[in-house]
Amino acid sequence: MEANRNRGGREKKAKECTKTKDGNERSCTNSHPNENPSFTLKLSRYYVEGDRLRIPIWFSKENMNELLQGKATIRSVGEDRARYVTLNFDKSKSSFVMQVGWKSFTKEHDLKIGDACKFEMTQREPLSFTITIIPAPKEPSLEQFQDSVSPDSHEKFKVFVTSLDKLIVLPSLLKRHNIFSGDSVELKVGEGTWFVEVSYNQYLDYGWFTKGWPEFVRECNVKIGDTCLFELIDVQNHVFEVSIILDV
Repeated sequence: MEANRNRGGREKKAKECTKTKDGNERSCTNSHPNENPSFTLKLSRYYVEGDRLRIPIWFSKENMNELLQGKATIRSVGEDRARYVTLNFDKSKSSFVMQVGWKSFTKEHDLKIGDACKFEMTQREPLSFTITIIPAPKEPSLEQFQDSVSPDSHEKFKVFVTSLDKLIVLPSLLKRHNIFSGDSVELKVGEGTWFVEVSYNQYLDYGWFTKGWPEFVRECNVKIGDTCLFELIDVQNHVFEVSIILDV
């Protein structure tokens, strides 16, 4: 990827990319031509307690090259202070690894397992990233999800997306409408329809949308950090109309 060169000797800005990947990674798309290349990672224990972070292979290939090894800067959104990190290219994995400086960043911002970080490449030479931190949601509560329980209106609830494999839901909310573990619910977005299986944890007061959820998020382009609004429009057939609020 070539960087745009501004007149007057200004620093090179990152050129926008045109491809979106599934999973925990997100780049800008051609529907937002002014966006910088970016990716999002949900933080595992390895990233929070360790001293390094691996940049996704697809992002390394599309937006970086081996000449960018060395120092880079990272800063959290809203902060003026930048922190230096080192970038090393791992040939065996065809990707870059962020090392010295990452551990200090995680401690300074008190990052937790389950938090997500969106890395935006704001400058290519010298390489700079701005990081948006998306805190992991607290344990679900009825107030978080339920907007309306009036018998004269459709029940609604909202969920902050933290995983593309499954979605946390409240069993009490679904059981009220005779939706139990092992049942399927129908999700509608526009003219599209998806069937998703419900699974409950017998020891905890919440469960998940499991089988069918990965297909739903992929085909509806749902990403970590987005919010899904569910409205129960057909109680008898367990049909939910879903609205997706993008994380921008």
